[in-house]
Amino acid sequence: MKTTSKNAWWRGRSTQGIWLLACLSSLLVLPQLALAAAGVDWQWVNPLPQGNNLNAVAYDGVGTYVSVGMDGAILSSADGASWTVQTSGTTSELQAVAWGGTQFAAVGDAGAILTSTDGVNWTAQTSTTAQNLFGVVWDGGQWVAVGAAGTVLSSPDGVNWTDNSPGITVTTQDLYGVTWNGAQFVAVGAVDTVSTVGTVITSPDGVTWTAQDAVTLNDLRGVVWSGSQFVAVGAAVGLATAFALQYWISVYSYPLNIGGRPLNSWPAFVPVMFELTVLFASFSALGGMLFLNRLPRPHHPLFAVKQFERVTVDRFFLLIKSDDDKFDHQPTRAFLEGLGPHEVLDVDW
Repeated sequence: MKTTSKNAWWRGRSTQGIWLLACLSSLLVLPQLALAAAGVDWQWVNPLPQGNNLNAVAYDGVGTYVSVGMDGAILSSADGASWTVQTSGTTSELQAVAWGGTQFAAVGDAGAILTSTDGVNWTAQTSTTAQNLFGVVWDGGQWVAVGAAGTVLSSPDGVNWTDNSPGITVTTQDLYGVTWNGAQFVAVGAVDTVSTVGTVITSPDGVTWTAQDAVTLNDLRGVVWSGSQFVAVGAAVGLATAFALQYWISVYSYPLNIGGRPLNSWPAFVPVMFELTVLFASFSALGGMLFLNRLPRPHHPLFAVKQFERVTVDRFFLLIKSDDDKFDHQPTRAFLEGLGPHEVLDVDW
């Protein structure tokens, strides 16, 4: 009888706790419902300043940050800490934003293109595609935007856009990112169905594109220029790998019924998913660095030059490669000899 009374008492306390939580919840919810019922205008209250997912951010180098995201969300900030929601005039998801020296350009789903000189007042531009656009960059003279199904657009001013996709035959895969290094554009994207590697294409002008060999079997979601090399990131594959591995173990390989919880309890997977995301991103960066620098290279023709032995002692060595399109042997040699070096040598390559 004592045990029964004790269990009944705990059941009673549990029921009281549930009613208490319900009452507290009503105190929080009912005033909001009353305020909403009193009018037709709804305002976002939590989190502030808004709650849409944000996909990209850009900085103008002077004092204005701009971030874009779902449902046409655009926010601006003068310090990166306090943000103000701006009116975009679109409900399309905005995927990317960039600064072009005089204006911001944002691109997104269904070919959405918006521009702004101050990050506050935005103007929708006429797009020449209905494909989703995932990346945009300014090269100093023109804008280039890339997107789904190998879409590539270009514009000299952010207003008048040309669809270069019909002339591009090197890929039809989704392109997720694009960057400029001062000499060429590099765009990256989904795994090619033929080569089964991540898509990498390059162009000197944004019109004529060449496919490059990638070193990863993963989708490439972004690319940046570090000043000396490109880095393409395939971190999403690490995330998917971690989830798939834990799902298989928990549901199929070694299922455990713990308190009646679902076997696919994904919140418990988050730590491993985070770790593998970082790991795969690091591997992608390392692999890209090795590929672009043509490493490892255990031997180099310079190693056969006797004078090169002093390069790490009390000399420095300048190498000019003859495969450069602008290379001319005699004028180059005469120029170097005019600088007063210790020696000018021809190296067999």
